[in-house]
Amino acid sequence: MYRVYHLLSRDFVCGRAFSMNSVVLTLDNGTCLVCSDFNHSRDRKIEIYVHLPKQGWVRTYEKNQLTEIMWTYYRKTVQRKKSHDNYEKMMSHSRKKKRASGGSRLGSSSYTTDYECTKEPLHDFRRVMYTA
Repeated sequence: MYRVYHLLSRDFVCGRAFSMNSVVLTLDNGTCLVCSDFNHSRDRKIEIYVHLPKQGWVRTYEKNQLTEIMWTYYRKTVQRKKSHDNYEKMMSHSRKKKRASGGSRLGSSSYTTDYECTKEPLHDFRRVMYTA
């Protein structure tokens, strides 16, 4: 049996640091396989770091059943989460952008402002300032 997961941030696996979105495959005998290089065609060998319990870390290039499991996991899980579709939603905010409108008049005074940038009117002006 085996267990496959990916790293959500830069993290240590068996005492060695790996970057975010690295795919980790652990086997029942204690062997760990870690790969973070999936930016090429699937028919090529991928660079894998293998942790053997008695020998330590070994870097190798492989294409076998275990790497196919890692490829499949990466394509189904990690690559979908890296999509950039939500950046517009993350960057949106409720403030209005300042435009060349010449400002807006506040009440009956001759005071003009272009500083209002929230849906709450006069949110950052003291109310005492406008009483006559």
